[in-house]
Amino acid sequence: MENTNLETEAFGKSLNLRRIIGYNLGKAMEVIMVTTAANIALPFYTINLGINPAWIGAAIAFPRLLDAITDVGMGWLSDNTKSRWGRRRPWMMLGGLLAGFFFWLIWTPPVGWGNVGIFLYFLVLSSLFYVAMTLYLVPYYALGNEITSNHELRVRVMSIRSVVWGVATLATPWAYKLFYCPLFGSNEIEGARVVGLIMGVICTVFAVISVLSSRENPTAMKQAYVPLGGAIRDVFSCKPFLMLIAIVSLSIMGFGLVGGFNMFVATYYVFDGDKQAVAGLWGYVGMSWGIGAVIFSCFVEKVIKKLGEKPTVYLSLGMVIAGSISSWWAYNQHIPILAALTTLISAPGIIGIMTVGFVWLADICDYDELKSGKRREGSFSAVNSFVNKSLGAVAGVCAGLLAVAVGVNTELPQQSPETILKLRLMLAAVPASLAFIGFYFVRVYPLTKEKMTEVRRQLAERREVASG
Repeated sequence: MENTNLETEAFGKSLNLRRIIGYNLGKAMEVIMVTTAANIALPFYTINLGINPAWIGAAIAFPRLLDAITDVGMGWLSDNTKSRWGRRRPWMMLGGLLAGFFFWLIWTPPVGWGNVGIFLYFLVLSSLFYVAMTLYLVPYYALGNEITSNHELRVRVMSIRSVVWGVATLATPWAYKLFYCPLFGSNEIEGARVVGLIMGVICTVFAVISVLSSRENPTAMKQAYVPLGGAIRDVFSCKPFLMLIAIVSLSIMGFGLVGGFNMFVATYYVFDGDKQAVAGLWGYVGMSWGIGAVIFSCFVEKVIKKLGEKPTVYLSLGMVIAGSISSWWAYNQHIPILAALTTLISAPGIIGIMTVGFVWLADICDYDELKSGKRREGSFSAVNSFVNKSLGAVAGVCAGLLAVAVGVNTELPQQSPETILKLRLMLAAVPASLAFIGFYFVRVYPLTKEKMTEVRRQLAERREVASG
């Protein structure tokens, strides 16, 4: 039977609520910076600075692809680092400090450099930012997979991560609105510089708190060298892991492909080209995501225990589909605030999928330890990140190309009715279609609760023999 002393189970030391929240502030740091960069960079550099959407789509995609490649090396390096501060935390500290600095610079474009100069500036700075995030996030997620061996406590850690995630999203949507605030400058370009600095400093503080609140598995820190080639080969040959990747990727890929289209639809359909009006609505739309996320994340631990992990994912996929389809009527010219319903419906779905996904990834690391005899959280987290970011890079390229393909021309104050119709159709149909495919992979996912209980029992016996 698994240890039920949830507060002191983590390697014989306290893993209380304060430490769990402190560790999970790393998720808040990721949400604030990565979500802001991913969701606002495209409209900011196109609508506000007039850069071609295809260029910015490519500039968004390349750093994510570079980031995906460096993730694999970072995972291996994290698994094999030996220091007095642990395997993960030194890299988290370095990455957190650099990421906050480069994030600020993303929002300080040299407007006098012309379109090509601004494009190159964004390409370089966003590349540096995502490399810094790799230094932080790969060890951060790896640490979460080894932070406790107790399944019930693991669900709690991941559920609280989702609560932190939801709370962070309440603030990030207002970044674009704050760009226009007179307190931060005479125009949105000056405002972006000040707001970017404030957000960068806050996120740096969160990263430092996360590092100081974390603890590592002392046994894993002493394990033998993990070869890069063998670790990556084993990760890609792990069927439960590949199924988990498919479930999560299908759930979020649609939003990556057409996620920026909601601002195009709001700008050109709901408000007839009024950019400042969209900035106000955008805050409420994004905040509704946070509200939905916070409400559901407060109950997700109970939902998982009551329904089980697979039914929770089925329910979550259904909410993603419903939220996507609802955008067709929720983006309404007569009642603009209805647009908030799309994210209010979708957010609990994403939270449910990701929370169970975090738990399943930690289970997969246990399953792998039983087979290999080693803890390779860094490798699994890195490959997971590699796949997600590679798909994100593809989605970024496709988003820019799709915007051009449907006829978006940012040099015009308004788009044609045909272009607006195509944008609305894609926004409603693409995320829902991909999420629907995810039902199959949930059904065939093999690591059931019963199987994982047996895996952890065998691991406990193995550790007792090794220590005795």
